[in-house]
Formats: sequence, structure tokens, C-alpha cells
Amino acid sequence: MWFRQSDRTASGSGRVGTHAQRAAARHRVAYRDTPAPEKLRRYVGWAPPAAHRCCVDRADLPIVADLQRCVVQFIHPGGEHGPDQVGHKRWNRGLHKRKFLHVRGEYLTARDDFPQSDGLAFWGEWEPESEVSQIAARVPGGPRFIQRPYYVRPREYPGDLQNTDPFVYGDHFLYTLCRQTKPIGGLARPTFLRDLAAGSLLLFGSLKSGGFVLDTAFVVADGTLHDAETWPANLRGLISDTYADITMRPTYQTAWPRSPRLPSGRRTTRSPLGRDRLP
Repeated sequence: MWFRQSDRTASGSGRVGTHAQRAAARHRVAYRDTPAPEKLRRYVGWAPPAAHRCCVDRADLPIVADLQRCVVQFIHPGGEHGPDQVGHKRWNRGLHKRKFLHVRGEYLTARDDFPQSDGLAFWGEWEPESEVSQIAARVPGGPRFIQRPYYVRPREYPGDLQNTDPFVYGDHFLYTLCRQTKPIGGLARPTFLRDLAAGSLLLFGSLKSGGFVLDTAFVVADGTLHDAETWPANLRGLISDTYADITMRPTYQTAWPRSPRLPSGRRTTRSPLGRDRLP
């Protein structure tokens, strides 16, 4: 099993724990010593510059050959969204940020227990609208606001609505797009993140005060390729209408010259929004 960090951390920005640093150093040595043909296969892949991957917990999805099982420390933006006006946050049209969210959902206290329903509070990404309440007594280093997510389906997607990725609401975690491609020789080529094998672990988090703060642990179960033209057909029956509105349509509001994969996480308990939140 390979341990890899996202591009931002591997390039040296930010500090992470010593174990992660040693693992990243071993990865860099392995990359350096890998013969060029194998390096292309292992780190870039042979797929043409056209498909992202969306991960889902299904056994009947097409999988590309030679997927790699990895543990990935994925650094993503850690700033906190605040209200645009008193008590409300509009759909984000700027840089990605986190929200401290409160929803109704189900959770497990042990692997074999029955799901229990209650209010859940967690750090996550939700780029559409939310109701915002300020926290009166803050924990040092903690959130400033509690946000209750909702969304109004846009009449159109003008090109600047941010998508929500990863999406942690529903029967599965879903992740597509981010860092699944990178420019190589003037073309968008798939990275190893697009072609992770089932059982891979994505640790989404942010760098705060010199440390890594985890918000999402995503275990890949499966995935399928899609692009701007094929995603409605390829993902039919695999994603909810909510996910299509909040992630897929904002992703493809302009035609992309790349093709991601939609990996999904392992099955989780169902949550509200009808749609989707996990423990």
C-alpha cells in the first residue's frame, strides 16, 4: 500500500506529523527511483485527458485497470465561511471554505450497533446556502458559527457557483474532481487520485497552527468515469438529485477538457436532507 500526500503538502507547504513526513519522504524516494515507463503508469496513468472519477459503493461499476490502493493525506482549504448578511450565507461564488454544520442524521456508536438518530455537528464542505448562528462562547481554535445547510435549486448555472466536494451527505460519501487531473505537457492528465483502488483511504483535512486537522475520512468503495457529456448517463442511479444540483452541475457549468471519476465511500447510514448525511 502506498502512502501519498496531496500535491500541496508533498511540495513542502505546511507541517504535518513526523509519521506523515517520513511516509512522504519514502514516497519521494520511491518516485525518484521508479523507471520512467513505470512512473508514467503508476503516477500519471494511461487514460486520455478526459475523465474524472466519482466513487460509489456499488459492485457493478466500470473500473479502470491497475488501480492503486493508497492512504492519502489530502490538504484542502481550511478557512471558515461567515454570513453574507445577518443569519444567512448565500451560495459561495469565491474560494472554497469549510462550515461547522448542524444537521439531523444517524450515527453508530459501534460497528455492529443499530443506527441512532440525533443532531450531528461537524466540519465539512457545503457551498450552497445555509442559515448562520454565531457561537457565543467559542472554544479556542474552534468555529465561530453554526450553519444549517439548505439550498435553492438555481434556475441556471452561470459559471461561478462553487461545487461541494467531497460530499458527505447521504448513504455514501462522494468525491469527484479536485486534484484528479493536473497539466502535463499542456494537457490535463489524470493523477493517481482519479484511479484509487477500493479500500484506499482519503484523509481530507486542513493545516491549522502547524498541524493537520482531519474533517473527513473517506474509504473508497468503487467509482465510475464521467465527463461533461456523459455524467448524466454514467451516474444515473448512483447519485441523488441533490448531488447533481450541488456538485455535478456546478462542476460542469462550463465544458471541461478533462474527465474525472466519481469514487464513492463505503455505505453509511442515511441522513436528513433526505438526501444524505453520515455519521
